[in-house]
Amino acid sequence: MRILSLNKYLDALGKPTLKLKTIKMPKESFLDQTLSNEDYLKFKRLLHKEPDQRWYFVVWFLAATGARISELVHSRVKHVLEEYIDTF
Repeated sequence: MRILSLNKYLDALGKPTLKLKTIKMPKESFLDQTLSNEDYLKFKRLLHKEPDQRWYFVVWFLAATGARISELVHSRVKHVLEEYIDTF
């Protein structure tokens, strides 16, 4: 990004011969950072042994529903009771 910015600046100065060669970097897929099913089950088992079951149910809810953390944060008890959440 810095090289691109510098090259744009050099264009604005009228010195395109001084431009640097850009390097293409592969983008990381967000799927590379997901847990395997084996890791998920191990994580869930460890959380289930904890005295406070809150995190166990948070992890279970996210995995079972496919919800994002931001959706969980905005969820309320009334949404569960109404079986409906309006995200708009």
